[in-house]
Amino acid sequence: MADLNLAYEVQESAETWIFRFPAGDETAIWRGPFPDRAAADTAARKFIESYLAHHAAEVLGLK
Repeated sequence: MADLNLAYEVQESAETWIFRFPAGDETAIWRGPFPDRAAADTAARKFIESYLAHHAAEVLGLK
């Protein structure tokens, strides 16, 4: 079974914050901007939850 990377990166950019998932993936899209780090962290966690739900549904044959 492959390892699952659920890490994300958060970066300050021009007085706003952006995130990318998964961390370290140079092809991953930076998402944002968000007004502060807390908002970027919250958005990243919600994005990962949605990502997991989508892929779980595919594995279970629900999509």
